[in-house]
Amino acid sequence: MMKEDRMNYKYETENKDYRDFASGRVLLNAKKTTAFPIRMASEIMQHCIASLEKKESLTLYDPCCGGAHLLTAMGFIHGKAIKAIYGSDFDRDVIEVATTNLSLLTDDGLIKRENQLSSLFNTYGKESHKEALESVGRLRSMSAQMTSPIISSFTWDITGGPPPVNEKVDIVITDIPYGNTVGWQTTSSDPVQDLLGHLELIMNKEDSIIAIVSEKKETITHDRFEKVKTMKHGKRKVTMLKPK
Repeated sequence: MMKEDRMNYKYETENKDYRDFASGRVLLNAKKTTAFPIRMASEIMQHCIASLEKKESLTLYDPCCGGAHLLTAMGFIHGKAIKAIYGSDFDRDVIEVATTNLSLLTDDGLIKRENQLSSLFNTYGKESHKEALESVGRLRSMSAQMTSPIISSFTWDITGGPPPVNEKVDIVITDIPYGNTVGWQTTSSDPVQDLLGHLELIMNKEDSIIAIVSEKKETITHDRFEKVKTMKHGKRKVTMLKPK
């Protein structure tokens, strides 16, 4: 049986200031979703990249993306390595938020959000709006280092069938539903098995990896995937799998 390691930060060794990615600051907050810890997300992303032979022009997908908080942050932080970003979720309402957040990875989207925040600051003069505008400036500096990735977000039940992704996926990082805030919205009797079965159909079979974040008690396995690493972090567990 594979040993479950406690997540000791190998890549994100410094506890950096990630306030620019705080939900509700520049990135919008989606109701009924939780914001994923950015340091942890970046650590997972770097573990994924390290496990692949290909280190750039990567396609990243989150099939349970919620408001795409995780995807958007990874787009800014690891944009040099990413060619395409796909996000999907069963909930049509949160996908609207995801689309807006992912648009921040484009010049037009960031300018639009900056104008919104400027209007709010001019109207109310709140310190929070001023700080958000400062964050926009820092995000703009980060976006200058990006490769202008293809971006797509859409409503999809990943437990119901393979998603309409136009190219083979290199990395999947997803925080699957659990806890009191978010639950599976599906008729599937085994959502994780169906999720993995449908992901298997769109993965790059030669060189790809899936990282699933779940609660500790959840066992993540599938006969078409090999478990390569498991890490614990607080109440969460990260299971990393590669296609067989």
